[in-house]
Amino acid sequence: MYCFVYTSPVTLCVHLYDKLITKLSTSPMTKEYLRELREERNLTQSYIARKLGISRQTYVLIEKGERDLTLTKAEELARILGISIDQLVNKPHTADRIIDVSFETIRPKPNYRKYKEILLYILTKIGAKPNIYKNTIFYILYFIDFDYYKKYKKHIIDATYVKKPVGPKPLYFEKLIKKMAALKEIEIIESKQFAYLQKKYLPTRDPNFSNLVSIQELNHIDWVLARLSNLNITEFENYLKWDAPWQLASNNDTLDYKFVFYRNR
Repeated sequence: MYCFVYTSPVTLCVHLYDKLITKLSTSPMTKEYLRELREERNLTQSYIARKLGISRQTYVLIEKGERDLTLTKAEELARILGISIDQLVNKPHTADRIIDVSFETIRPKPNYRKYKEILLYILTKIGAKPNIYKNTIFYILYFIDFDYYKKYKKHIIDATYVKKPVGPKPLYFEKLIKKMAALKEIEIIESKQFAYLQKKYLPTRDPNFSNLVSIQELNHIDWVLARLSNLNITEFENYLKWDAPWQLASNNDTLDYKFVFYRNR
């Protein structure tokens, strides 16, 4: 079996191309899966089409399985969705690991259980502060993840963040919050601030780490909270705008962890 070696850190076996095209164009499960992947990330068809350099109409046909993807476009689509091509072809539980992808290429879903307990811990510590609401929590989660990666080259939450005009948006956050609210683990309080509707999240139970979080990780979270939890949204914006991962990304791009090593402070 021959293999292509790409300039990106991907080694892809030849037979994957035929498998990819066949899966994306003929499998009803895969077509549904592609739509699910996009909607889970709150991405529109127009946004993905723009990133791929094609029309929305063309992308709609791809999502319906009525038009094939080239291998290059498939790789780009996987990167936009934050997954590997292998994960694009197969649902995670059925995926055959036939490709070797570097860490920067794969953006898996975070560990929901760990993510939830860390979020409950954060809300227990600072959730009642008047400056803490949905958007400021996004900033705090971002700095917890990216600062930890800079220190230890490991992930603590392993969330994927997208650059938005309002700040870094963690993917899967909304889905997690809905689950927590449904389980009555948090209370969602809405209020107006500066003519905008803001959401606060107050925990209704204590976190239960059960060996999910190490002492090192917990100390890091406490360090970030002590450093940043009193900032207001304007202070967060001013603080973030000098951060290398943020500076090097365009709006709606995924914020790349590896750029944390280009920080100048």
